[in-house]
Amino acid sequence: MIVTIGAPSLEERERDYDSFRIDDRRFDALSFDEQPFSLSVLDHHWVSAEEMLGDLQVITYRKHECRLAKTKDSPPAYMQSNPDLSNFDHLWGNTKEVSDLLVDWNVSPPDYALFERPESTTQRNLINRGDYSNASALGLEIEQETPDSVWAITLLVAAAERVFKPVMKAAQKGNEKAIRAVHYLAHRLTHLLSKISEKHPTKIQKLSMYSLTWPILFSPNAKLEKPSRDFVTNRLHIGSKLLVGAQDKSWENNPLTIVALELIHFIDRHRNSGGESELGRLCQELPRLTKATAVSSWWPIGKALFEFSYPEPHLVDDFGGLISTSREESAKFRANLHDALRKKFKSLAH
Repeated sequence: MIVTIGAPSLEERERDYDSFRIDDRRFDALSFDEQPFSLSVLDHHWVSAEEMLGDLQVITYRKHECRLAKTKDSPPAYMQSNPDLSNFDHLWGNTKEVSDLLVDWNVSPPDYALFERPESTTQRNLINRGDYSNASALGLEIEQETPDSVWAITLLVAAAERVFKPVMKAAQKGNEKAIRAVHYLAHRLTHLLSKISEKHPTKIQKLSMYSLTWPILFSPNAKLEKPSRDFVTNRLHIGSKLLVGAQDKSWENNPLTIVALELIHFIDRHRNSGGESELGRLCQELPRLTKATAVSSWWPIGKALFEFSYPEPHLVDDFGGLISTSREESAKFRANLHDALRKKFKSLAH
């Protein structure tokens, strides 16, 4: 457990906190490195204060003052039309659509640490709007890797996606001009990424080795296609550092896969955390993830964590399409979902 000032005693935890067991060990919401498991890709997150629940849909209540929730709706219209009123730390959450969970998995925008946060409201508002015309007056040089360039790039990317979102929606509905615009940007950015990969392969590998997919330009002309494909195959080592077997034929591109993936990596983060928490110490005892240990060692922990966060999965709208069982058959749905996740643990392992 991460000990903080005023942390409750073991007796208080046993009395006041909802708990779960793995083998003969007791755990509760304070047993994690940070927070209990949640499906972040579905915008599920833990909150502790009642006053924070106004715009949230509560998924799970856990004593003591622990709530798993998700955003009910998109930001109010006045915030969408005036980004200065938005929380600039969460712009990406306001714009990102999870249309393909597996392709989006482990893909995230640039971010900046709390100590890098810009102090000037003027700076924040300008970059938040995507206005970089006054960059020199603000003393920003994003070509260099500095704390200022990190937050500026983060806000510019979020602003760019927010601006382009109507075009993306129009393209999805079949608007030909919008489709042409998406093709144009995708072509330019993918070509640029290929050039960057050749020039800075070591830096690109920090992303590619942990990626399930990689953007690549395709051409029926082998002379144009082969150098690019060979470079990606031989130099970028796509997915080579992933805990799971990304090239396994049993993979399926569906939401159930992403649920199992997030759960496996949540366990692995605790396994590599240095044993600072109660769960971390337990996970350090885990053997390497294989098809055999996925079922015998990893899944029992995964099931306990999943049940603690989602004790009534039939009530979670996002789980409706995970398996074919109707959510109206609550006991059967819960049992079949657990069984499907257990099988996913095995199929994703090396």
